Amino acid sequence: MVSLTHEKLVEMILKWLEHKELGSDTQIFCDGVGVLGLAKPKKIGGYVPDVFCSMPSTGHMIIGGAKTPNDLETRHTKNQLEAYADYLALHSESGELVIATRFAWAPCARSILNNLNSVRTKGKPEVQVLCEFGIWG
Repeated sequence: MVSLTHEKLVEMILKWLEHKELGSDTQIFCDGVGVLGLAKPKKIGGYVPDVFCSMPSTGHMIIGGAKTPNDLETRHTKNQLEAYADYLALHSESGELVIATRFAWAPCARSILNNLNSVRTKGKPEVQVLCEFGIWG
């Protein structure tokens, strides 16, 4: 069961996407309760992201994950984020991996993203942390 907190974090990613300059060919897929008109993202490395955004004309992709404090520091999340980062590094011309979490957990989320293998060794994908006050860090 998806919590209300998780749903609000997914909404945070979708609202952040609304403010980005996205091309007319942008495709957004969302794994959320109550989100109408959006298809569920495909599995990536065995995991379904909360949000998947693709801009075919530019080759840019964004994968977003909503992480409550209880989810953030689990082995499951680390494996999931590694799979997403590897996918973006291999399959996009440019990519962003985004975590939405609570403000108090934003430093932890930033550390987790910065320590992902492909981010550390290849410098890609770009990583972003969102919280209730906007982009963190």
